[in-house]
Amino acid sequence: MKISGKLVMGFVVVALLGAAMGVFGIISLRRVDAADTFLYEKMTVPLGAVAEFGSAINRQRAYGLTAIISPELVPSLKKSAAEREQAMMHAKEVYEETIVNEEDRALFAKLLKEEASFDEELGRIFDLAERGLLAQAVELAEGDFEKTVVAINHTMDEMVAEHVAGAKATAEDNAALTNSTTALMLTVMSIITVLSIIIGVLLSRSISKPLGVAVTHLGEMARGDLRNDIPAMYLKRPDEIGSLAKALDTLSNDLRRIVEDILSASDQVSSGSEQMASTAQQLSQGAAEQAASAEEVSSSVEEMAATVKQNTDNSLATESIASKSSGVAELGGRSVMESVTAMNEIAAKISIIDEIARQTNLLALNAAIEAAR
Repeated sequence: MKISGKLVMGFVVVALLGAAMGVFGIISLRRVDAADTFLYEKMTVPLGAVAEFGSAINRQRAYGLTAIISPELVPSLKKSAAEREQAMMHAKEVYEETIVNEEDRALFAKLLKEEASFDEELGRIFDLAERGLLAQAVELAEGDFEKTVVAINHTMDEMVAEHVAGAKATAEDNAALTNSTTALMLTVMSIITVLSIIIGVLLSRSISKPLGVAVTHLGEMARGDLRNDIPAMYLKRPDEIGSLAKALDTLSNDLRRIVEDILSASDQVSSGSEQMASTAQQLSQGAAEQAASAEEVSSSVEEMAATVKQNTDNSLATESIASKSSGVAELGGRSVMESVTAMNEIAAKISIIDEIARQTNLLALNAAIEAAR
């Protein structure tokens, strides 16, 4: 695999590890978020519903006591009690949706039963107050009605305690989940970090080590040391390092051949130098002989110079004679021209005579033909 492929693979592996850590972190955060949501919706919201229900109960209790004190207000108190009943119904619906265990469900059923008794007793108090039976109304309010209110408050306290305990347990579970998630994420991060470092070191060594070998080999070549070869393990690599190693190996082998050729040529040059020295000695001897010959040639040249001078004198005499001959030749030339002119005239006349002879022959031929007829 080429270096670029290795680098891409390394980055992809690191990216995948990072993505895995991110996914794990998201899942862990969602678990913590779900636990917090459970804590709020199943443990905190019910407490509000219980508080709303308790407030409505206490208000209705106050309406009952007010009816005993002011019977004339019973109609308006009934109306207010009905409005509070709507709030109690809403609180019960909210609470019922948050029930998470059977114990909580049993407490809720108990509360509904006690509420039914409360509603029945409150209605009786309103009825007694309207009829003016205040003593019976007071007896009911201080007796069964008060016991029912106390029972309802006790049940609500149990429900609150149940949810507080559940909230505490949920909070502890959330804390444990957060701690375990944090520890697990730190472990995963450590593993990913170690793997990333290992991948980086392996990639770095797979590139830097062979490059260091190549640089060392080039340094040896620069110093003229061509004895060492590239390790075979690098020559077999299919990546750019292998290509570089092969190129350096080829260069080293070529340089070795060049050096061998230079050494061989040096030996030949040395032998040729010896031959040239011998030849130079022979040439020196030949030069001495040529110097002696040159002296002889110089003497011959002097003799030739004397001969040339004599020939020059003869040439001058010949020139004088030639000048005289030129005058005679000029007179002869004019005579020749005149002879040529006369010959041309004679030739013209001969042509006329030939034409007359030809015509005569034609006439004779015609006469012969006529005679033959």
